[in-house]
Amino acid sequence: MISRCRAALPEIELGRIDSALGRLQEALDLAEAAGMREAMMYALTGIGRAWAASSNDEPAAILLAFVDGDHNPYRSFATSALASVAERVGSAAMDEIRGRAAELSLDKAVRLARVGRLL
Repeated sequence: MISRCRAALPEIELGRIDSALGRLQEALDLAEAAGMREAMMYALTGIGRAWAASSNDEPAAILLAFVDGDHNPYRSFATSALASVAERVGSAAMDEIRGRAAELSLDKAVRLARVGRLL
């Protein structure tokens, strides 16, 4: 699981978003099945970064705002991507997005990562 996430991060930087998302979704599925919350957070962080790199700004901002907290040991991987998305969407939209992210549970964040939007 963790190795899939680690392999996906350089792919994002190289613009191989689809490949990275495939690895990250696979890692998320495995981590969820195993009940490994920390690995789930790593995969969610990567998915948020991939979306941010592909300018899928609203879901990226929501997911990155969710993972940008002390509950995520991989928070440092989210911070720069969140800053980039926040700059693109603007401060007013980002305030609203942070509010929506604060209401998410881990299960809802996983659903967002799977479908690309909140249901």
